[in-house]
Amino acid sequence: MAASYPYQAGVCNIGPEEVRKRARGGWVGLVVAAALAVVLGVVGAGRAWRVLVFLPLLLSAIGFVQARAKT
Repeated sequence: MAASYPYQAGVCNIGPEEVRKRARGGWVGLVVAAALAVVLGVVGAGRAWRVLVFLPLLLSAIGFVQARAKT
Protein backbone atom coordinates (compact mmCIF):
# COMPACT_ATOMS: atom_id res chain seq x y z
CA MET A 1 0.00 0.00 0.00
CA ALA A 2 1.55 3.28 -1.09
CA ALA A 3 1.70 6.14 1.38
CA SER A 4 -0.74 8.91 0.62
CA TYR A 5 1.53 11.41 2.36
CA PRO A 6 4.84 12.21 0.63
CA TYR A 7 7.90 12.25 2.87
CA GLN A 8 9.08 15.67 4.02
CA ALA A 9 12.04 15.94 6.37
CA GLY A 10 11.10 17.36 9.75
CA VAL A 11 7.39 17.01 9.09
CA CYS A 12 4.96 14.32 10.21
CA ASN A 13 5.42 11.43 7.79
CA ILE A 14 2.47 9.28 8.86
CA GLY A 15 -1.23 9.94 8.63
CA PRO A 16 -3.77 10.22 11.44
CA GLU A 17 -4.84 6.58 11.07
CA GLU A 18 -1.28 5.35 11.62
CA VAL A 19 -0.88 7.64 14.65
CA ARG A 20 -4.03 6.05 16.14
CA LYS A 21 -2.68 2.55 15.41
CA ARG A 22 0.57 3.29 17.21
CA ALA A 23 -1.21 4.82 20.19
CA ARG A 24 -3.55 1.81 20.33
CA GLY A 25 -0.49 -0.45 20.27
CA GLY A 26 0.84 1.48 23.23
CA TRP A 27 -2.36 0.91 25.19
CA VAL A 28 -2.47 -2.78 24.28
CA GLY A 29 1.12 -3.23 25.44
CA LEU A 30 0.33 -1.45 28.70
CA VAL A 31 -2.71 -3.66 29.37
CA VAL A 32 -0.73 -6.81 28.52
CA ALA A 33 2.08 -5.74 30.85
CA ALA A 34 -0.36 -5.05 33.69
CA ALA A 35 -2.13 -8.39 33.21
CA LEU A 36 1.18 -10.23 33.05
CA ALA A 37 2.38 -8.50 36.22
CA VAL A 38 -0.81 -9.48 38.06
CA VAL A 39 -0.64 -13.10 36.88
CA LEU A 40 3.03 -13.44 37.77
CA GLY A 41 2.38 -11.86 41.16
CA VAL A 42 -0.56 -14.17 41.91
CA VAL A 43 1.34 -17.33 41.04
CA GLY A 44 4.35 -16.17 43.03
CA ALA A 45 6.76 -16.20 40.12
CA GLY A 46 10.39 -15.51 40.85
CA ARG A 47 12.23 -12.35 39.94
CA ALA A 48 13.65 -13.83 36.76
CA TRP A 49 10.13 -14.50 35.46
CA ARG A 50 8.78 -11.11 36.53
CA VAL A 51 11.36 -9.40 34.33
CA LEU A 52 9.23 -10.58 31.37
CA VAL A 53 6.91 -7.65 32.13
CA PHE A 54 9.62 -5.41 30.66
CA LEU A 55 8.99 -6.55 27.07
CA PRO A 56 5.34 -5.44 26.75
CA LEU A 57 6.20 -2.26 28.66
CA LEU A 58 8.96 -1.54 26.17
CA LEU A 59 6.63 -2.12 23.22
CA SER A 60 4.02 0.08 24.88
CA ALA A 61 6.49 2.92 25.36
CA ILE A 62 7.66 2.65 21.76
CA GLY A 63 4.06 2.86 20.53
CA PHE A 64 3.30 5.94 22.65
CA VAL A 65 6.53 7.70 21.69
CA GLN A 66 6.01 7.04 17.98
CA ALA A 67 2.39 8.20 18.16
CA ARG A 68 3.36 11.39 19.91
CA ALA A 69 6.26 12.12 17.56
CA LYS A 70 4.17 11.01 14.55
CA THR A 71 7.06 8.99 13.18
